[in-house]
Amino acid sequence: MNLSLRIIAALAIVSLQGKAQCLISGLSSSYCVNSAPATLTTAIAGGTLTGPGIVNGNFNPALAGVGGHTLQYSYCSKSYSVTSVPYVNLSNGTDVIAQLGDNEVSPAVPIGFNFKFFCDTFSHVYISSNGFISFSPNQPDGCCQGKALPSVSAPKNIIALYWSDLDPSFGGTIRHSLLGAAPNRTFMVNYNCIFHHNNGHGGDPVTGTILLFETTNIIEINLAIKPSPSVQVNATTGMQDYSGNLAYTIPGKNGTSGWSATHEVYRFTPGPSCEATATTTVAAVPNVFISWGSLYICRGEKTMLFANGANTYSWSNTSTNTFVTVQPTVATVYSVTGTSMAGCTSTSSVMVKVSGCTGLDETTDNSIGFEIFPNPSQGFLNIRSASDGQLSLYNALGTCVKQIELKSGSTTQIDLTGLAAGMYFLRDINGNKRSSIVLTD
Repeated sequence: MNLSLRIIAALAIVSLQGKAQCLISGLSSSYCVNSAPATLTTAIAGGTLTGPGIVNGNFNPALAGVGGHTLQYSYCSKSYSVTSVPYVNLSNGTDVIAQLGDNEVSPAVPIGFNFKFFCDTFSHVYISSNGFISFSPNQPDGCCQGKALPSVSAPKNIIALYWSDLDPSFGGTIRHSLLGAAPNRTFMVNYNCIFHHNNGHGGDPVTGTILLFETTNIIEINLAIKPSPSVQVNATTGMQDYSGNLAYTIPGKNGTSGWSATHEVYRFTPGPSCEATATTTVAAVPNVFISWGSLYICRGEKTMLFANGANTYSWSNTSTNTFVTVQPTVATVYSVTGTSMAGCTSTSSVMVKVSGCTGLDETTDNSIGFEIFPNPSQGFLNIRSASDGQLSLYNALGTCVKQIELKSGSTTQIDLTGLAAGMYFLRDINGNKRSSIVLTD
């Protein structure tokens, strides 16, 4: 048997199904995890878009999470175009004979490849002696005449070459074959000289073939010889889906009687079907934070703020350096926005507080209740406390140089003679500054 003409025609359909139409649009190659959701579109609407972070056709980077992600879009049309094509003489299949009697259905027959029928994929068929195949198991044999399709009471997922009251026990053979090489194979079911039952008398043999084409999922029904039987019963040529609500049939040959056919071939070409993938990467935002020399300074002093955790920085005072030197006169908030190598950003802020440094800190909580004198000091410092407590003495670089224990109602004298002249800060155990101290020579 030579199916070259049929295979060439079927392969021509591949270019018409245009997988490029299925491309996913609107997806960037990379996102930050806090980026706004992106709306995705495809040239062919109505398919299914799946993958991490997909909600109602939008890609949400926060839902997808940090890392690489692959999205899939698939579309399959359940529509078919039905055309009449030239007849080609097909010989019998030579692989396997289906041993069927009157009103019988074969066990599962391997197709040899995956075949998509009304957008569902199948690997087996079931052959009925009454002139049709089904992709679904446990379907009725179709006795004893063809019904008009669509019909919910008819066998499901069927392709009817000539569904009527046939009876192989009177003569003829039913064969199936797998022909060609992947990915362009053809599965054939051939009814050769299968007689009508004709009320138990046989006669009026039917010959024809059902062809399934790999890759294109095209179906051909080849009615070589179909006489009008002497005993009239309804007959059907066409196909229907599993629901029984969608069918494609041949006019005048759908559950009607009295018709005949010679060398008629009908091609059922599925509508567009395509799949596409797209990839993107979601990057984490940088963990930006600020370190400092001191957040508590005397009026007129300077302090340094250091940005950490990103690749580049932009300060609220317009600096783009890793660090800035600031000299506020009042409590001031400084912020920095850091940008990672992936282009993601985050912001951190600190407040620098300013004191007049004339004694107790003017801007801090004085709940411990202590006072210091003299200030400035030339080496010895007195601290009078209203309660027990602990203070730490820091130099201008933020290094703790002395621990101080306070007793309620008493004055503690601190020896600072071993320290260099300059600005020092007293802080409680929570790290809050309570006072600034000036040590002179």
